[in-house]
Amino acid sequence: MSETIVNYATTIAFLIACADLVIQIRHLNKRKSSHDISLLGAAMRFFAVNILLIKYSLLKDPVLIFGQATFNTLLGVYTFHIIKYRKIVRKN
Repeated sequence: MSETIVNYATTIAFLIACADLVIQIRHLNKRKSSHDISLLGAAMRFFAVNILLIKYSLLKDPVLIFGQATFNTLLGVYTFHIIKYRKIVRKN
């Protein structure tokens, strides 16, 4: 019973984290600029979450694996957009 509750809570946490990334990606697409976002920070996060995915894969926990894989994919898309809009500076 408690494992089920933790699995649901974990799924909700991943959904919230993924929703935040989707909002950020939409914001980048709307602005067409990433001049105020650290590419190094995004790259470090991308590296770190991939290590977490490896750890969760070793644990063989499908909830963690699916949630982390989804989050990693969205973080990869986010990082791609940072790179894509890196040289575009918004004009005021």
